[in-house]
Amino acid sequence: MRLWERRDKLAADSNEKAWLMRVAVNLAISHRRGFMVSLRHRVAAPSSPDPAAVAITRLEGDKVRKALLMLHPRERAVLALRYGREMSFAEIGVILGQPEGTVRTSCHRAVQKLRVRLSDWVFDKTVEAHEDPTVVVKA
Repeated sequence: MRLWERRDKLAADSNEKAWLMRVAVNLAISHRRGFMVSLRHRVAAPSSPDPAAVAITRLEGDKVRKALLMLHPRERAVLALRYGREMSFAEIGVILGQPEGTVRTSCHRAVQKLRVRLSDWVFDKTVEAHEDPTVVVKA
């Protein structure tokens, strides 16, 4: 199509066959260049997770969920606002209608209760510095 549209730009004394070949080569190069760029920007498909790791993560999640459900609803609310929404103690106090000091105490006590309830899970001391330091293993 491009050839037909631009045929009038071809000089009368030029080699039509050479011109046709040059246009075809240029189109092939442009196509290949675009294809290579798309390959570079393509995201690799994530590998499937290890079934054992998935099972352990679910067990840990269940244990944490049960420990959270054992807290008083107001303590859960404080933790959710503080760590889930990243609010300050003053902001949480306004929302809950409590002084900032009360919110701080409530948050501290809730974290302490969770530590006690989850005390059989400890941080792995053998994790290298470049790895995730929040890896948890059964004591």
